[in-house]
Amino acid sequence: MEKIMGYQTLQGTDLTISNVILGTRDYGWNVPEDQADTLLTAYYDMGGTNLDTAHIYGRTCPGDRSISELTIGRWLKRHGIRRDTIFLSSKGCSNVPGIRSYKRVTPEYLREDFEESLVNLGTDYLDFYFLHKDDESKPVEPMIDALNALVKAGKLRAFGASNWTVERLDQAQRYARESGQLGFAAVQLLYNMAFPNLSLIDKATDVAITDRTLRYLVKNQIPYFAYSALARGYFHMWNKPEFRIDSRRARAVEFYDNSESRLRARRAEQLCRETGMSMSEVVLGFVMSRGVQGVPIVEPGTVNHFEDTFRAANARLTQEQIDFILYS
Repeated sequence: MEKIMGYQTLQGTDLTISNVILGTRDYGWNVPEDQADTLLTAYYDMGGTNLDTAHIYGRTCPGDRSISELTIGRWLKRHGIRRDTIFLSSKGCSNVPGIRSYKRVTPEYLREDFEESLVNLGTDYLDFYFLHKDDESKPVEPMIDALNALVKAGKLRAFGASNWTVERLDQAQRYARESGQLGFAAVQLLYNMAFPNLSLIDKATDVAITDRTLRYLVKNQIPYFAYSALARGYFHMWNKPEFRIDSRRARAVEFYDNSESRLRARRAEQLCRETGMSMSEVVLGFVMSRGVQGVPIVEPGTVNHFEDTFRAANARLTQEQIDFILYS
């Protein structure tokens, strides 16, 4: 299989990452393990190195282990994948499934989740680790201290925050600078070309990049990993008759379908006609052209989708093209 993936250095670090990160949230449960194995192998054979998972993925009740992490760990062992050829990223400190009010943003839970992720993945270190959820009632300082301790112990290369607000990100970064420690090297947030239905996204405990968030990231040059970068296929499906009645597309409709997103979709289609770009190139180019390093996390459902997605990751949009999509 042809290696078509491109690579880049994560700004502010010495880490080399793929231009496209493979999201594995559903691997091993909603995506059966044999299918997950096929997708992981295709991604790797095409040159992909970055796998994104989480301690919470596939846990259906307290005490369960991450089915996603376990699936990746078994895939690595089964295929004899050299650890230094894969960039493993996981997340911890999420709330317990079914108990959303039970917050877990403490150094103790961080260490517990982290160590269990190492066991699940069959590795003795992680390349990147995100604090998955936040609890604004808890101080940020002990979390930064605990993450730096993992780096010093050689168990972690870099870390960041997922689904944190600007205020909390800034608190953490200021403390890291003042204490002479490492801060967040990147953030992971929901971001794509659609206009999100924020009330529904908030209800799902996700945090989307807003204009205010983007200004903060650009000003401070903090890279972002964008999950749902393809908007769950919204821009490829929005005008098809079956889109709004297909239960498999329910979350895309719930999160993104509104008059503004439909306007953006029409403008994106016009841009495709005028430039010869594919819709994937426009959608991913948008995510990666916002004034700060943006890296898309994608979850293609079939191997056939990989090549189009990987090649699209080389695309960039001009500011004029972005303004056309957003404001015309």
